[in-house]
Amino acid sequence: MKFEVLVIGPEVGRQLAPYAKRTRVGAFRRYITEDELQDGFVQGMWAGRLGPDADEAAIAAYVRSTFDEFLGERDEIDKDERGWYFYSHENPLARWDYWFVNSEWWPLRTRPGGAVVLDEAAYAGWPDIRDHARLWRRGRPGEVLYGAQSVVEEIDFVAMERESAEAAGRAWDAYQAAEHRDSLDEIQIGGFTREEYLLRTGWHPACLVEGGRWHERGDRGLRADVEEARALEWRRFVDDLIGGLPPGTLLTKVVCHT
Repeated sequence: MKFEVLVIGPEVGRQLAPYAKRTRVGAFRRYITEDELQDGFVQGMWAGRLGPDADEAAIAAYVRSTFDEFLGERDEIDKDERGWYFYSHENPLARWDYWFVNSEWWPLRTRPGGAVVLDEAAYAGWPDIRDHARLWRRGRPGEVLYGAQSVVEEIDFVAMERESAEAAGRAWDAYQAAEHRDSLDEIQIGGFTREEYLLRTGWHPACLVEGGRWHERGDRGLRADVEEARALEWRRFVDDLIGGLPPGTLLTKVVCHT
């Protein structure tokens, strides 16, 4: 699964590093959530591996098999007053297993004549794109460019908002008019009014990293299925944060995989 992240500031790799899945930490109790347990029970019952009257020993064995990929050789599933747990060395902050600079969904749009790093240049110039002047392209007078990296003063956020709203509106209209609806559209658009869908989509990333701190809307952009209040709160947070940045602040669009 891929999702987009906006990284604010230089040293993109350093800012993202704390959220790598490959990072190992000291052993800690990793409690299994109620949703994970219930999902495991349902799957186990469907597969005939757990009966409705399974005792705790059977449940523990099944939970262990379900979470085996997270366990070390000597780790055991156990239970206390908080619930089932195992000792883990997995990074509790993990968000990604690999990432790359790219503007796959909503690219950064320059003002006419602005400068940007294009996706193709981002691939060629990684990891220190900012230090390779030859990879930056400045638009001709009146020309608008789209890309993966730029600085605040070069970006036309008003135009990005307008274009993203127009595109989201077209997507919603096409979905409503379609005789045969795409399964992905069913997941991402189904159930929303036009206004609700536009509020939850657009150029605003579902996640951003600023000063090494990870922030997220709550759904990682898989589906903008967050409450109205959270959708508004997130948009205001992103707008206020970017609105307060110095003009020369570097912005980079990154696609993460998990």
